[in-house]
Amino acid sequence: SMSFSDLLLHNGLSFGGAVLYEDHIHAGIAKFLEEQQRIVRYGFTKMEIADFKKQYRAQLERSSSGHTVNANLMLLQLKDVFFTGEVLMDRQTKREYTLDILGQIDSAALQQHVAQYFKPGNTVVLLSAPERLQAQLPTQAQLARYFSAAAMAPVQPWRDSIEVPTVLLEKDPQPGQVTHKTYIEAIDAHKWTLSNGAQVYIKQSSARKNHLQLTGFRKGGLLSVEIGRAS
Repeated sequence: SMSFSDLLLHNGLSFGGAVLYEDHIHAGIAKFLEEQQRIVRYGFTKMEIADFKKQYRAQLERSSSGHTVNANLMLLQLKDVFFTGEVLMDRQTKREYTLDILGQIDSAALQQHVAQYFKPGNTVVLLSAPERLQAQLPTQAQLARYFSAAAMAPVQPWRDSIEVPTVLLEKDPQPGQVTHKTYIEAIDAHKWTLSNGAQVYIKQSSARKNHLQLTGFRKGGLLSVEIGRAS
């Protein structure tokens, strides 16, 4: 993982971390630093950024449809108003403002922003492990060499080796029919039997407003999908 923080008012912080396999500690550190350099030098691809924008827009849409305000989130916003001079906005105004900024973000702007945080300078490395692995841990000198080697390594831009299709099915399946309906009074649920033999259980719940959860299972597999803003 890699992230940024404005914990210090006049100096931004960049964080990075990795969980390593016991028998690949040195190789894992070197690989982590290589990937960090790849992000710093080349940023993210247009497809990666487009996918994130799509997910983030959906998240904003879900959050704007609710009526409750998270107290912890409100406290964080007030902290930013006090310490960094941010303007406190109502939910709808902030959503519109965020969407406007989101549309302006591209690979070049994001790469420039990332490079500002991951500049060479003060670096603290925290390496923790069970005592039994003490002999396998790198020394401070070895860690310094890993950082230097990563900074000079000829890292190439990221290329996704897996092509994910935008359309999963070549043709839409023919719709079936509900052949039988039964009401189960004991659990206040409806049971539908479909023409393909599948059995569907439908039950309303007031636990989460405007949400639809689909769960399907058969021998050898399980699938659970949650859909917001069900009509």
